[in-house]
Amino acid sequence: ILISLGVGGYILWDNYGEAVIMALKLSEEELKEKSDSRRIIEDVTGLEIRELTDDEKAALEKGEKHEGEIMEQIIKDASKKENLKTVDAITAKYLGEVYALQSEYTGIVEGIIADIREYYYHLRDVEKYEKSAAMAAVSSKFTPVVSQNESACDGKLEGILSRMKAELSQNKCDTSIISTIRAKYKEEKDSKKAYYMKLLIAKPNN
Repeated sequence: ILISLGVGGYILWDNYGEAVIMALKLSEEELKEKSDSRRIIEDVTGLEIRELTDDEKAALEKGEKHEGEIMEQIIKDASKKENLKTVDAITAKYLGEVYALQSEYTGIVEGIIADIREYYYHLRDVEKYEKSAAMAAVSSKFTPVVSQNESACDGKLEGILSRMKAELSQNKCDTSIISTIRAKYKEEKDSKKAYYMKLLIAKPNN
């Protein structure tokens, strides 16, 4: 089933259904709260995660750093301060890698969104496409790009979790945390997808 979502073109329900529902039901603030990295890290590791500093908030607002990059450093800082059990130390180590991965793909997603907007308005304003034709062209051009990058990111995550599981097993630690991280990753990914969709939905119609 294909759903029209304004400038974003057509979103494949099979891949994005949950994110679409969230985008339509929740406000931007509610979506930000659901993808709150500090809360997710505390839930998974039990680490006490500090608030972002004013400099870190400013860097985020200016686009100088991505959230994942900052969270990776915060996890490292928290890990150094606390006398962690082996399982928590290993978890914190690999969560740092997960948030580095998030930072990498946040940059990619933001670039794709900028390209979508530029391409859509070029078709509408310069090429004089009708709205439906422009959205179809956007979908044809960008859906494969989005899907390929999402699959690549998911694959890299599984690589991180595989190494984490091996290290946990080597240290005779419980590996059930792997399933928790995978579930939290999906929850945060869906929330962020919905947030970006809402940004596209909010664009004025042409």
